[in-house]
Amino acid sequence: MKFVYFSLITVSLAFFLHILFVYYLPNVAMLIAFHHMKYNNKVGTNTFFHSGIPTPRLRNVPKPDPNLFYSLCTYDVSKYPVRFTAPIPDTSWSISFYARNGSNFYATNDQTFGSKEFNLILTGKKNGDRFRKVTHKIIAPSDKGMAIIRSSIMNQKDPDKLVQLHKQVKCTPLNDQHV
Repeated sequence: MKFVYFSLITVSLAFFLHILFVYYLPNVAMLIAFHHMKYNNKVGTNTFFHSGIPTPRLRNVPKPDPNLFYSLCTYDVSKYPVRFTAPIPDTSWSISFYARNGSNFYATNDQTFGSKEFNLILTGKKNGDRFRKVTHKIIAPSDKGMAIIRSSIMNQKDPDKLVQLHKQVKCTPLNDQHV
């Protein structure tokens, strides 16, 4: 009888801990990323942080590819939509959007976007109907999340030019004055 009792407790505890980790761990990971952006990199919400060209000492992105330049933005669309603008360089380029739980809900690259200027409005579920006529608009599944832009620095004769292009990247809240 003791064996059945302890087995039942063990299985119940394992099930509870499994559900707890599966549900909360991605949220905790994103909270750590937000905290890192705000306090270590001193970048607020709806502002891009440019990581610099990765070196063995400069690792602002977990497990960075040394051939990529990264720009990151933690966004908040709870009050206002956010407009993302970026010049697309002549090299491999992509942008990915992640929800608060870390799941990727939108990604595009230089091959599929069809323009040399990236311009997209990200809205929350509450304010998604405000921009019906906008060509490039996505509705985020959560009010807070992260956007990551990656550009290849391979075959770049002037990596500093790529850095300057990344510094032109913006994520701007569209308050009532911008609508």
